[in-house]
Amino acid sequence: GFAGYWCQRWLGVPYLLYVYGADLLEYRDRPWWGLLLRAILGRARQVIAQLPPVRYIIGGSGPYRAVLARLAGETGMAERVEFLGFVPEAELPALYGAADLFAMPSRELLEAGDVEGFGIVFIEANAAGLADAVEEGQTGLLVDPEDPQAVAEGLIRLLQDGEWRGQLASRGAEHARAGFDRRVRAAELWGLSP
Repeated sequence: GFAGYWCQRWLGVPYLLYVYGADLLEYRDRPWWGLLLRAILGRARQVIAQLPPVRYIIGGSGPYRAVLARLAGETGMAERVEFLGFVPEAELPALYGAADLFAMPSRELLEAGDVEGFGIVFIEANAAGLADAVEEGQTGLLVDPEDPQAVAEGLIRLLQDGEWRGQLASRGAEHARAGFDRRVRAAELWGLSP
């Protein structure tokens, strides 16, 4: 982008810029480089990311909605993020079914002494054939939830490799059916009763 930027400034030659999502993250904590990157992106005639257009849908009405909405606006992603608010249980299968990818990094909140050990949401996503973070490389992808770059790189990897994503999703759906179906669980519990 540097060469294209200066050629455009000095010679008026337009340029297109190919970017890889993780490349952009390198500049987030470097203010001066971040300013330069924004200038380079802003002068490009077109920016081509190596990802398909992503639409991010957030369900729920938790306490972080306003913070997430502000972040979406600050990063120029507001038009790609949709906040659904509370989603009735009956509507969840249709939402999962419409998705290509499910992501929910689980972080420990030390100040509150809270952590999501294993939420039902992961099995719901599995049942819909979406990759989740249960069994590394088999039904999903595990990344360090405290490392935003690792999360982004994992999502980019899944978005770029549709075949692998489909394999994870297929195994995830089978995993949910085999291990978490109500009838299977009921039979197991019935077998444990005295």
